[in-house]
Amino acid sequence: MNTICVLNSLTQETLQEIITQSHNSPIKSLNRLINTTQNVKISITDSATQAIANEAIQKDTGARSLYNTIYTLLIPYIYRVPSQNIDELQIDTDESSTLYVKEVRQQGGRCLLCGVDIADITVTEPYIDYK
Repeated sequence: MNTICVLNSLTQETLQEIITQSHNSPIKSLNRLINTTQNVKISITDSATQAIANEAIQKDTGARSLYNTIYTLLIPYIYRVPSQNIDELQIDTDESSTLYVKEVRQQGGRCLLCGVDIADITVTEPYIDYK
C-alpha cells in the first residue's frame, strides 16, 4: 500500500526558528560541542538568521543546509579559540547581508610572569624610585 503526502516548502520564518529555537538547532548543537571542549559561547544575530534562511531558500535545500552553513562559517575560528582568549563567537551580517564571525575576547587572561588572573590585578600609579 503506497502512501502519498504533500509537503509544503519551509518559509523564512520557519527556517529562522529552526536555526535558533528548535530542539536540535544548529546553534544549540554547536554551542554544546564547543562549550564542552573550549568554553566558548556561539551567538547569532537576527540579521544573520535571515541571511542564512534566505540562502537555504535560494539553494532550495530547506533545513538540511542550515547546520552546514553555520559550521562552515565557524570552522576557521574553532581551531583558533584556545590560543586567542576568545569568549564568544558572534555570527552577524554587514550592510550587504554578507555573513561574518565576530570574535569577542575576554577582558582578562593570565599574567605570563606570575600566573595571576589579570582581572584580579588592580592597576595603580607605577612606583618610581627617584633616589
